[in-house]
Amino acid sequence: MDARKLILIALLGGGMFVNAIDRGALGVAAPQMLKDLKMDPGVMGLALSAFYCSYILFMVPVGRFADKYGAKAAYGWAAAFWSLASAATGAIHGFYGLIGVRLAVGAGEAGANPLAAKVVSENFNSEERARATTWCLSGTKLGLAAVPVLMGFLMTTWSWRVAFIVTGLASILWCCAWYVLFKEPTRSLEGTYGTVSTSESIPWKRLLVNRSVLGLMITKFFLDYLWVVFLSWLPSYLVQRFLGSNHVRLARRACRTMCG
Repeated sequence: MDARKLILIALLGGGMFVNAIDRGALGVAAPQMLKDLKMDPGVMGLALSAFYCSYILFMVPVGRFADKYGAKAAYGWAAAFWSLASAATGAIHGFYGLIGVRLAVGAGEAGANPLAAKVVSENFNSEERARATTWCLSGTKLGLAAVPVLMGFLMTTWSWRVAFIVTGLASILWCCAWYVLFKEPTRSLEGTYGTVSTSESIPWKRLLVNRSVLGLMITKFFLDYLWVVFLSWLPSYLVQRFLGSNHVRLARRACRTMCG
């Protein structure tokens, strides 16, 4: 791969990294937020679910926007939107504010996966796409591994409000890098302008009754159920179940040691 493609892989991986940080931050901060905002776990459950409601609703519109205006504009605006919404979480003081910011984060992050796939398909040939996609998706896993340590350090050093503001605004730096470094190709890999005619109608009925498509949808449904449990609820459960007063001191000491 040439330097341009390596930079693009780094950009896509970085985008998925900050996406995962902003997505998973609430699951880590939830126990402290419940205490400070005087909310019960049921309310926090609604907030965690709100993200996925807007995530589902905005995925198709964001894809259509990208097909019309290009991936650079669509991904940049989506990332800026979810980053600012995540940072705004640090300023909320009640139920409606929490629901609002999580809906906004979900709406913005809905574009990450389809837009990254579009960028890969338009900038890498068939022999390179698997490797590019692998590095791109690895950003998500690295982000989910980093978010408990990062949020834990920021929360123990300052507060959960500062943690959201710092991680959200830090994601804006990625948006700046995206606009500066990413150049949309003027020609497709096949050498003709445009890779797909956006005027072609999608055979939704045929897709939805196709056995292979149905099988993929069912598998994805159950996979994502477990994904959401581990991402949203497991961090809160572990904190509430195991971090008593003595454990909190030990966790803070360990966090400061790991983070320098």
